[in-house]
Amino acid sequence: MYGHRRTKRRNKPPFVAAQLNKRVQIRTSTQTETDDGGLGQTFTTVRTTWMKVSPVRPGKYRRWSSTEALDSVTHEFTARRGSLDILSGINFIKHEHFLFMEKYSHIKGRLFRVQRMMDIDEEHELILILVEEIEERGTGMPG
Repeated sequence: MYGHRRTKRRNKPPFVAAQLNKRVQIRTSTQTETDDGGLGQTFTTVRTTWMKVSPVRPGKYRRWSSTEALDSVTHEFTARRGSLDILSGINFIKHEHFLFMEKYSHIKGRLFRVQRMMDIDEEHELILILVEEIEERGTGMPG
């Protein structure tokens, strides 16, 4: 009775931290000239953080496809906004960024191209990143 305070209960999904269970590198790409005169891609890791990864059923984002190329979205990544604050700007992850989901090491894994980023909740805590899977690296799977 005395000293009891009512606390405002937040309307949050439970156990968010436990769901962020995949180690993901945020990368940028630059084109470099190869020895044979062609162009190659070099990736630079900007940040490594924990994210949730979910596959997307085909056509889920089709309603946006008339204005944006979202038919190719294969996965959704969920991250805490605070873990991405090192990157500048309101839309800190852009189309030129790539996500690399580590598999057993920081060299092996799956590479994704960022398509779109959006805020999940009104508290601006969780960010949803829509991506297209490009290839697996270091796992023996064809790219």
